[in-house]
Amino acid sequence: MTKKEEKSTIKKKSVAKRTLKLKKDNKKEDIKQKKVLKFDVSKHELVPEHRVLNQKEKTEVLEKYNIDVKSLPRISSKDAAIAHLKLGQDAVIEINRKSKTTGHAKFYRRVFVVSEKKKKTLAKQKTAKKPTTSKTKVKKTATKSV
Repeated sequence: MTKKEEKSTIKKKSVAKRTLKLKKDNKKEDIKQKKVLKFDVSKHELVPEHRVLNQKEKTEVLEKYNIDVKSLPRISSKDAAIAHLKLGQDAVIEINRKSKTTGHAKFYRRVFVVSEKKKKTLAKQKTAKKPTTSKTKVKKTATKSV
């Protein structure tokens, strides 16, 4: 074998080793992702109970507090605690949290869905540079001591 042939076979072997290593790493990542997906966050002891209100309960809550749906605090439909519920826009969630003083406290949240198009525009806005403000020069006056 000539030196050129030896170098080419060495390169081929090293490329093959690298691709095998990448495949193994990808398999490990896939397994990790599957394990994450198998874990249900809503079952964790520190996550409060989330319950979807039906239309009747929703109107009762809104009338009780004299508000409309848009004035409720928002929660993303992709939030880990409610992602498995697959809720639509403006669904109302009741969150029952444990409280030391009252035993439990109820909180209400409005579900919002972020579209893929909106995500892209938000990402572009974050990466866009902020315009620089022009700084005015302040002249310092020298004080004379007498």
